[in-house]
Amino acid sequence: MQIALAIDPDVDLVGCSLRVDRHFLTVKPGIITGKAVFVAWLVDRNFFVAQEMASLAAKYNVKTIIGIQG
Repeated sequence: MQIALAIDPDVDLVGCSLRVDRHFLTVKPGIITGKAVFVAWLVDRNFFVAQEMASLAAKYNVKTIIGIQG
């Protein structure tokens, strides 16, 4: 499902509000294909995974948004 959305030319933004341990796995295909990414807070399960996600987004020049509840 994630790959189908990532390669769809009609999709501009990939959003994720699943369990925190699924965030990076869900948005990674979108980042690689250059889609903007929205992730609900917490970004992922720990700093290192969040840092990997940020590095990948920077590598592909992807705009990212983090939603904070409240």
